[in-house]
Amino acid sequence: MTMRKEMRTSMSIKKIKVALMCGHGTQTNGVWDAGCSYAGYTEAGLMLPITKAAVKYLRSYGVEVISDSDNNNNKNMIRDVAWSNKEGCDIYISIHCDYKAAPSGVYPLYVSANGKKLATTLNNAVKSGMGMKSRGVCRRTDLYELNATNAYACILETGAIKADLAVLRDKSDKYGKCIAKGIMDYLGLEIPAEKEPAKKAEVLYRVRKSWSDSKSQIGAYKSLENAKKECDKHPGYSVYGENGKLIYTKKAAEAQKKTKADSIVEAAIMFCWAYGTPEKKWLYKTGSPKSAYITALKKYMGKSAKISLSDCGYFASTCVRAAGLSSTFNCLNWAAKIPDTMKIAFKGKKIPSGTLKPGDVIRYKKTSGSQHALVYIGGGKIAEAGRKIRFPIIRKDTGKYNAKNVRHSTLQVLREK
Repeated sequence: MTMRKEMRTSMSIKKIKVALMCGHGTQTNGVWDAGCSYAGYTEAGLMLPITKAAVKYLRSYGVEVISDSDNNNNKNMIRDVAWSNKEGCDIYISIHCDYKAAPSGVYPLYVSANGKKLATTLNNAVKSGMGMKSRGVCRRTDLYELNATNAYACILETGAIKADLAVLRDKSDKYGKCIAKGIMDYLGLEIPAEKEPAKKAEVLYRVRKSWSDSKSQIGAYKSLENAKKECDKHPGYSVYGENGKLIYTKKAAEAQKKTKADSIVEAAIMFCWAYGTPEKKWLYKTGSPKSAYITALKKYMGKSAKISLSDCGYFASTCVRAAGLSSTFNCLNWAAKIPDTMKIAFKGKKIPSGTLKPGDVIRYKKTSGSQHALVYIGGGKIAEAGRKIRFPIIRKDTGKYNAKNVRHSTLQVLREK
């Protein structure tokens, strides 16, 4: 233990500075390090919201915190430790989760005596607050983040990525709050009492022909939903909030109804990697398909559907079914059905890509026999999958199926009836 560390035991609490870092992230060479992975989830991805939550609560308690989570985990452990040492931090905590074969439970690691005290308080806070098992605290002498920092340090294994996935994925804010409490307990600080939210003034939603025509009012409701229901019974009426703010009209509500085409676009975007994602991050490089797409494949395409079977047809069909549609669509002036795969006859016409609408399902075939299906999502972008890319991605619409670019091809554009 350095003299600097020993002196900190008598420091004023107000001068304490905490380094709270998210495990793995961007390495010094710029390459992304995701840590361990399981079922489409990564250690770095799961730990980031937990770390952000812990930082949020600590700062709300008045504690000074530095954290790479402020910039979405843009530093690796070498730079994190150097940053902590430069800032003169008193506590250094790195948030991780254990690999998929590890048993369930929180598992703090330490090297020094004060590090053990920190690990123990964190362990107790998580056990109590999260109702989790604990594997105890463990002394490790071979870990860089424990040895290289000038601060009292702890590497917090929040749980196992497989055994504790539900907790790490779904309770990140609660977990972060428990970590913050453990740090406050170690520092001997009391968590400030939460202020009760100010009571909002009661709002009445008035149903009238216009705000200025108070005599036309047919009701005033505390519930907005009840006011909307009453409004729907009377054509020409609207719902107004305080100070005459227009809240709802039946005509406006109908205009805002989501179409099935909108739902197809939403599904395609949810299943895809975002437009412009670098190839090095594409999931087939790491063997970790996007979990939303895997779930949808099984739900809409059958229990036997696997990512290894996915192709353009599986993707397009999954988007259609996720939008709540049956397999019946309009193909220009010709009715077509979308089966589980896209092995059907092509009877469509060539049309300019400029006539496409978001939510259109496009299928085309060249004379060479190759065929493909994709979803136009608008804004000059398409969503697609294929045999080489088992998960879907969003690309720029190049119009390669356009009549000007594909000779002797047949094409279909499927649209909602």
